[in-house]
Amino acid sequence: MELQGKVAVVTGGAVRIGRAISLALADAGAAIVVHSSHSDAQARETVEEIVSRGGRAAAVSADFSDPVPAARTVMQAAIDRFGRVDVLVNSAAVFAPGTLASMSEADWDRHFAINL
Repeated sequence: MELQGKVAVVTGGAVRIGRAISLALADAGAAIVVHSSHSDAQARETVEEIVSRGGRAAAVSADFSDPVPAARTVMQAAIDRFGRVDVLVNSAAVFAPGTLASMSEADWDRHFAINL
C-alpha cells in the first residue's frame, strides 16, 4: 500500500507498539495523528520525532473509556489538521497490574471496553 501523502490516525500511538507504528507510517510518508489518553507527554515526543525526521504529525488526547465522543474528538482533530483520514490503526489499550483472580468486575469491564 502506498502511504505517501496519506493521513493515518494511530490510537495509542504515543507508546509501545503504537509508537513504533506511528513512526513506521510516518517514515513511509503518511501524516500521523498520534492519539493518547494518559501519555500526552509521550505523544508530544512522538510528534516531535516524526517532525524531526521531516514528517507531519499532530497529537490529540481522548479517553476511549467513553468511545463515541473520544472517536469524534480524534477524527475531528485529524480532519481539522490534515483534511481527511485514510488509515486507522486501533492500538489503544490499557494495562492494569494484577492477575485475573485479583481483578474487579469494573477492571474487567474497563479492559474489555478499551482493549477490544
